[in-house]
Formats: sequence, structure tokens, C-alpha cells
Amino acid sequence: MIDKRRNSQEKLGYGTPPRSGRFQKGKSGNPKGRPKGSRNLASIFRKVIYQKVEIKEGGVKKTVTKFEAVAMQLTNKAAAGDVSAAREIIKWAETMEQVDLKNTPLPSFIVNFIEPKPRKMDSRDEE
Repeated sequence: MIDKRRNSQEKLGYGTPPRSGRFQKGKSGNPKGRPKGSRNLASIFRKVIYQKVEIKEGGVKKTVTKFEAVAMQLTNKAAAGDVSAAREIIKWAETMEQVDLKNTPLPSFIVNFIEPKPRKMDSRDEE
């Protein structure tokens, strides 16, 4: 298609808009877009869960991440018989099975808790 208004031989159509309709050099196509430095919910959450807190364990003060503290509380409740806490741990375990533990930075407490232990083979495994 030839632009009749300009009497030029420039081709127009799909993928080749008129020069006046193209993006200007050095000017953003989305000037009111996401401001620099703003964070999404996932990055804010990641920052918060890795903050350090001080806890007492067996009368000894210890510094751990908030995520580790939550995991410790959850496992303690499950061990004390809280069924909903035990269900939550099972959900975590199922989720962690889908995560590549070697390439994902997780707190050591979770990695040690979730990482599968090698088991002995028995007659059912020999197929």
C-alpha cells in the first residue's frame, strides 16, 4: 500500500506504520509505567521473611530468620498434636518436592526438613 497523502513510495501496512505513528527515539512507549525501584508483593515478602529475629530455645538466645521461626513454631505445634499444623507441614513438603532444592536459596532448616533421606531398597523396588 502506498501512502497517498505524502506521495512517497514508502510501503505501509501491517508491521510498517507511517513514520509519524512510530515510537520516538529516546522516548518511552509507556511513560507512566511502573516507577523505578518499586517492588511487587513477592519481593517484599521475600525481604520480610529473611529478616533476623531473636528467639529463646531451651533458655538460650538464638538469631534466626522469620521464616525459620515460623517453621519451628509450626513443627512444634504439629509435634504437640495440632492436626492443622501437621496438615500445613504436609502441604509444605509436597510443595518442596516440586522445587529444585539445589538451585533455590532456602533456609537450611527447610532444606534439612524437606530433603528426602535415602532409603533402603526392598523386594518391592526390584522391578
